[in-house]
Amino acid sequence: MGVKLETSQLQAKVMRTRKDHVVNALSLFRPTEQQEPFFRRMAGETILEVCVGGGNRAGKSLIVAAWFAAIALNQPITLRDGTQLHMRPPLWRNEPLKLWLVGYDLRHCGKTLYRLLFKKDPFRIIRDQNTGKWRTYDPTNAEDKEAYSLTRPSPPLIQMSDVEGGEDGIAWENKKERQFSSLELAHDGTRIEVFPSTGERPQGDPAHAIWVDEKLHDEEWYSELLARLMDYRGRILWTSWPTTAPSAVLSELEERAATQRGKPDARSFAFTLSGSDNPYTQSAHRQAILATMDEDTRAARDKGIANADRWRVYPRFSRFVHRVYGPDPDGDDDLAKEVRKLNGIPNDWTRYLILDPGTANPAVLFVAVPPPKFGDFIVPYDELYVHYINARELAQAVAGKTRGQMFEDFIIDSHAGRMTPMGFDTTVQQNYEKYFAEFKLRSARHGSHFTPGTDDVASRIMRVQGSLNIRENNTPQLRILGCPNLVKQLEGYKWQKDARDNPTDKPALHQKVDVAACLEYHIASDNHGYVKPKVAANTGDPLSYANVMAGFKKIMGIETKPRDGSVYCGPGLAPQT
Repeated sequence: MGVKLETSQLQAKVMRTRKDHVVNALSLFRPTEQQEPFFRRMAGETILEVCVGGGNRAGKSLIVAAWFAAIALNQPITLRDGTQLHMRPPLWRNEPLKLWLVGYDLRHCGKTLYRLLFKKDPFRIIRDQNTGKWRTYDPTNAEDKEAYSLTRPSPPLIQMSDVEGGEDGIAWENKKERQFSSLELAHDGTRIEVFPSTGERPQGDPAHAIWVDEKLHDEEWYSELLARLMDYRGRILWTSWPTTAPSAVLSELEERAATQRGKPDARSFAFTLSGSDNPYTQSAHRQAILATMDEDTRAARDKGIANADRWRVYPRFSRFVHRVYGPDPDGDDDLAKEVRKLNGIPNDWTRYLILDPGTANPAVLFVAVPPPKFGDFIVPYDELYVHYINARELAQAVAGKTRGQMFEDFIIDSHAGRMTPMGFDTTVQQNYEKYFAEFKLRSARHGSHFTPGTDDVASRIMRVQGSLNIRENNTPQLRILGCPNLVKQLEGYKWQKDARDNPTDKPALHQKVDVAACLEYHIASDNHGYVKPKVAANTGDPLSYANVMAGFKKIMGIETKPRDGSVYCGPGLAPQT
């Protein structure tokens, strides 16, 4: 009864003061205990890029909207203990800012971003029973929980009185749908611009802060947006949830955040919020709805955890399984022992060079196949992944990296190799063969010429997937030595989405998987197993394997008896005749 009496008294008080004016939402907003680490981190000065993910109704959109409004209005965020945190770095606090909002299309910008920032009810407020002042409704407070009927919507995070000229000062694209392109804030001239990712990429102008919400129509936008942050030491936040179709760019951001975690100079961060941990959305009704979903959907909707494996082309790949050896030599098999002993690939293993040509991202992968006594293995051991170099420069780089190595064959992406670039009278393959010949790069089978790799993408992927399986001897066929780009690309290789945002059986477009493609060409090609290496004739390269060995034998007085292949070292050691 006591609670009901207090509630009745409070209700009467609310009715008497119904018309009281609330100054602004930011002064009332209090993040939950689970949300506070986000704001503490965003008050730092090293921030460059942040991904904020989570399940439905986890609060991720609210906290980023509050962060954006705090920067726009130059007001602090107040924590539950009264601590005030400035979201603007000190360099920004006395000047007008340039802020960008990026949504998938104009409809998303109007329906979601405008609502979060400029419409009332981003959170609920209630009159405090002791002070009589408005504050954030707190469901963890027993008194508040019993008095939800007395709550009211908070005012907008950014009110029309904050906008220069009010609604008339907004550059509308479609006022009815709340779609706008820009506005200025009255207090200091800060400008907010809106960009749908289905339109032209913003170019030229710098920005202080950018909020990207959900998916981008064109992921090339992200690098362009990052470039806009250079002048002002800006920062970018990306809010997403796991059912959004696979994003190579978002995955790379999350990977950078994981790599930098705990470092004092970290610039990339990732936050994940759970709906079940949000006290504002906890209810039996929510749990009943979640109970109707399968495990993967429930994890995505509630915890913000996606079953990433269903999007991965190579879900069974693990950098800790598909490697030549681990940190402990006691776990080495015969193959690992041999490579560890020599700190590299032995000369009697067969070597192949695979090329995925191109100007933007040409890739070369070097693969070795050991003699059968070690087992059936494929060992990528080195790579070249240098952006924006031509065929001659790449051939020169290959020559410098592979001196002394003998290759059984060269393999090329046949589709790209058949193309004739504009302004050329030869194909891509012929152009590479020309420069491989110039730099004395020859294979045992075809000299400076290439064997075409298969165009059958599905077959290539299936063959690589097979190489990842753990066999009866507890080893996979694929064992990688180094090759960080190959490892990264195999981990991040994603499927394309269908109209319902489900993975298809076709790789997603615009992925950087050139080194992984080289592996596919090798594994899917026939007749590229072990062949005992042959010592080549004089190639003209004084540092080739054959010429180095010939010089070594001459200096050491080594003679080889032709009939049995025995080697004799030093003068007077040759057999008498």
